[in-house]
Amino acid sequence: MKILTANRLTDGEAVWLAADHSWAESIDGAEIAHDKPAEEKLERAGKAAFLKNEVVDVNLIDVELVDGA
Repeated sequence: MKILTANRLTDGEAVWLAADHSWAESIDGAEIAHDKPAEEKLERAGKAAFLKNEVVDVNLIDVELVDGA
């Protein structure tokens, strides 16, 4: 499983891409990719946000659910 993280350009804060393609300030709000097509979707959304100067340092990272969270 993977999520997309980045740093918001306006203030440098770490953010995570949510299912509605907004940037969540909490990792709990991140959309989780469970397969390769979902990972590719996250990467496309991150690239688009980077090109719109919303975020920098966009990275797809591994996550592990513990007790459903």
